[in-house]
Amino acid sequence: MRGGRLALACALAALAGCAGRERGTAPAASIADTLVAGLRAGLAQPVPEDQVLEWLGIWRSVDPAFTLDSLVWGPPAPIGINDARAGRPGSTRAPADPKYVASADGSLELGANFYFEFSPEHGAMWDADAAIELTDVRAESSWVFAFCGTSCRHDAAAWIGPRRFAVAGVSTNDSLPDRTLPHVILVDWDRRLQVWGTGRGLGVAGARDRYDRAVESAWSRRYARRRPV
Repeated sequence: MRGGRLALACALAALAGCAGRERGTAPAASIADTLVAGLRAGLAQPVPEDQVLEWLGIWRSVDPAFTLDSLVWGPPAPIGINDARAGRPGSTRAPADPKYVASADGSLELGANFYFEFSPEHGAMWDADAAIELTDVRAESSWVFAFCGTSCRHDAAAWIGPRRFAVAGVSTNDSLPDRTLPHVILVDWDRRLQVWGTGRGLGVAGARDRYDRAVESAWSRRYARRRPV
């Protein structure tokens, strides 16, 4: 049965991709469906050290009832580019920095949070701001987008297609000031479109602290495995 569900998810992703191949011609609903199907197929066949899959496990550890089905997906919306730069910023990066996830062909590098840093002395460090970072290695260009201040934080990134990806994290909402909400952002980079999915969130005392500690531990493990200190 599990194999059948996986095959169905992969088939849906492939069919949706074919339907929307012509840039700008796919209806909004099919773009959103394609991205969500791609996320499900990617999670069913994850790459090693899949950050979003690990993020799902972290969120379930603080909210056992959480599932992808509990996310409410909004309509596709244009990406707001906050900063575009020529030249590859990777020249200043440490080798194999776990903050960045390469696409399958190595042409793009994705960072969940431009403002995130890690050091052996201080561990994971977050700025008050958050934004996704994408670098085109071959064109030597980079972009920063999906910016938010204290209202959200991006904590994990994974590719769900050659030029489509997912970024997951946490948000707050002015109408629910005591709750921490899970969010997943799905991006079709060629169309410069994004789809946000938001969950019901947590209002349990100490839940955000447990989540933060688990995310910090995940980053510590990644750096211990892949980055010399």
